Amino acid sequence: NNDGVSGLSRNDQNRNASDQSSRTLEAALHALDQRIDAAYPVTDPEVLSARWKNTLLPFSKSRAPMLIVGELGSGREFSARVIHQLAKRKGRFVSLDCAMAPEALIMAELVGEEDCPGRLSAANEGTICLRQLSSLAEATIQSVGDAVRSSTARLVMVELSTDKLESLPQAFARAVDEAILHVPPLRERPEAIRRAAERILHRDAMRLGRLVTGFDERAMAWLLEQSWPAHFIELEATIRRALPGASGALITRSDLTLSDSPSTAPDRTPDQIDPAHDRRRLCAALDEAQGDVASAAERLGISQMTFIKELEGYADD
Repeated sequence: NNDGVSGLSRNDQNRNASDQSSRTLEAALHALDQRIDAAYPVTDPEVLSARWKNTLLPFSKSRAPMLIVGELGSGREFSARVIHQLAKRKGRFVSLDCAMAPEALIMAELVGEEDCPGRLSAANEGTICLRQLSSLAEATIQSVGDAVRSSTARLVMVELSTDKLESLPQAFARAVDEAILHVPPLRERPEAIRRAAERILHRDAMRLGRLVTGFDERAMAWLLEQSWPAHFIELEATIRRALPGASGALITRSDLTLSDSPSTAPDRTPDQIDPAHDRRRLCAALDEAQGDVASAAERLGISQMTFIKELEGYADD
């Protein structure tokens, strides 16, 4: 029967398409995991200070929605990942930047389409982290909320400030009223600077095959003095540049200051590009992000628009 054979063939094709969609989603999630690990190098909760871990621990004991606020690059999503790990949830951690995806496709991204599972499915019994949810229209936010509530994933929202709560429906604001985590900027967390710097150094020294074991006192003091407007991203870049030129077993202050160091000016905001972010750094960030402008801008701790404007400024050079 040709119809039977044809029908069986279509079923097989549908199953193959579904399997391929699942593999594509898994590959995308794996790539996202790698990007986050690159942007926030300290991804192991064991390297956290006891004080900050104790701050995060209470948030891991609930399945209720929560909000994490802080400056761009300060480790908001990293904190969400640690909370997920501390909660020992069965499912995985999945994130979505609502401002970067076309609004018309947000629901398809979350709930999926025929033969293509969405991110909520991938986050089953895990955590769904939504960045910049407040950038969406209220009707879309409401649809997102309904979809999340009908899933088994815990909702974690990541925003720049609590002011963004005004853009969310009252149901969202009430839900997170008692579950708001403020992530302080890196310049206010000297212990985080010390721990992250040591971990970055050890990791990259191993990758380069260099016998560099730490920082001397003056180098560490210099690191602790910086304002780090781009937070972990800029700290990592500074150490990565200094390591190849180190002549001894310890990174010295001169090793660090020879590289393009961040400004110590207290009035610099995260979205103001530093003069050190010249064409070379912009292009290097774009290369590391494999051409993804949004990811490259995030690596430098600036907005996508600022990155594009600065890159265009060198077009005639």
